[in-house]
Amino acid sequence: MLELIDGRDVTTPVHIPRPRRVGGGGIDSDVAAIIERVRMDGDRALVELGSRFDGVDLAAADLRIQPEVIERSRSLVRPELIDALEVLAERLRSTCERQLPAPWTSSDAGSTVGELVRPLRRVGIYVPGGRAAYPSSVLMAAVPARTAGVESIAVATPPGPSGDVAEAVLAACS
Repeated sequence: MLELIDGRDVTTPVHIPRPRRVGGGGIDSDVAAIIERVRMDGDRALVELGSRFDGVDLAAADLRIQPEVIERSRSLVRPELIDALEVLAERLRSTCERQLPAPWTSSDAGSTVGELVRPLRRVGIYVPGGRAAYPSSVLMAAVPARTAGVESIAVATPPGPSGDVAEAVLAACS
């Protein structure tokens, strides 16, 4: 039988209270304040918030990683990782192609109804990171978007303690 630490059967409902907030504001108001600050102060706010939350000191110029750095990352990771990422990408692409919705129309008694499916022009992807690298997260979000016809994909990920994005994540972006 599987048990929780306190000995109760896993099927026993357990109430886990939410941690109390310090400072009186709720999570929603904290997030709204961060979004508003970024909206008002742009990159300057991102740099300050990165320092506060991630403990890294970046300049605004460091926020966007140049394409040549992304491409170079492929040579900085093990070839086996590149092979695995390419296999994953192809398998995802193949699966996503089979799942693509098809447009359709139907006419009846002078009325036509249907569905036209169009991809978004641009999407943003958040890839967890910082203390660990999750290159598969890049592919799990980017491949379906690209397969659906999304033209532009922006990836956001926190830097590690050194201020750099994990090379494996950059390699997946390539």
